[in-house]
Amino acid sequence: ILAVLQDTAHNPEWMKEAMTQVAIASEGNSEIFYNRTKSPWPVADRDVVMRATVGFDLTARMLRIDFESTTHPQWPPIPKVVRMPFLRGHWYLWPLNDGKWTRAEYQVHADPGGSLPGWVVNLASKQIPYGTISALQKQVLRRRYPEFEAKLTATPEYQAILQPPAAGAVASGPAAPGSLVPVPLSTDSPEL
Repeated sequence: ILAVLQDTAHNPEWMKEAMTQVAIASEGNSEIFYNRTKSPWPVADRDVVMRATVGFDLTARMLRIDFESTTHPQWPPIPKVVRMPFLRGHWYLWPLNDGKWTRAEYQVHADPGGSLPGWVVNLASKQIPYGTISALQKQVLRRRYPEFEAKLTATPEYQAILQPPAAGAVASGPAAPGSLVPVPLSTDSPEL
């Protein structure tokens, strides 16, 4: 799943209503990218520049991708496209069954900007996340990243989150996420 999420060039294939996603810059375990979302006529398309930070949360035994809107001089606002003034969210990925399955949580909180009626915003806020997760399941089966997967599974951090919780510990979602340990794949991982 992480390989699919990091495959920026192919994200519009499965991200609901995504027209374009372009990687702008990488900074350590963060990536800055531009995303444009198509909207039905007569609503203007929306876009956003985001920073996504990827890392292992060893306390919660998961891989975390936190993202939020930002600015970047390479992508100023585009005429006739509404720049979203606020977007924040996350992907939480827990390996299950010795890494054969993944439990995923996807949350997004966004202000789409402009002057949309509440019913339009509410409709999109229900349809887009569901459509995205459904399409992600199909994309994971459609595309393969064996080199990336081999590098990820060989990292000590990934092996640590695969270990079963200590006796008496309850394995559930994170009440308060811990600090992130960078995913050590960005500089030498194969081109996705």
